[in-house]
Amino acid sequence: MEHSCDICGKPQIKAVISIEGAKMVVCGMCARSGKVLYWLDDESVQEPSYTAPKYVPPEFRETEEVVENYALRIRNAMNRLAVKREGVAERINEKLSLLEKFESGNLTPDIKTAKKLEKELGIKLIEKVQEEVTTSIKQSSQFKELTLADMLVEKKKKEK
Repeated sequence: MEHSCDICGKPQIKAVISIEGAKMVVCGMCARSGKVLYWLDDESVQEPSYTAPKYVPPEFRETEEVVENYALRIRNAMNRLAVKREGVAERINEKLSLLEKFESGNLTPDIKTAKKLEKELGIKLIEKVQEEVTTSIKQSSQFKELTLADMLVEKKKKEK
């Protein structure tokens, strides 16, 4: 009968280890998880080599954001152009109360509204920013049996 590693499930059994008093039959990689009681091969078993994961450069996506000092820019442009708030609100097809909230800094305009304000007032309210895109590891849709290693990883996450 073929045994598999008690931690990761691999079929290559290399050692018997002790983890917190429990004896386990494990592969060469998982032998580092506990105290090796003895190796199962008569030949000398080398410590498994660790291969570092390949470096994957981060991906960036360019997005648009409203500048931090948008309220000051709107207020200065309105004063410089000496335009009535009602007229600006009507031309950009927004409510006067909304325009006043943008001007006071109580509300940040969305990109669409900020573009309308840029065009109407001749100012720059939107800047392009680069943000790092995090890639997620796709999980298999098939059921994967939980191994002891998975449980140890989860336990360590909870302890942090």
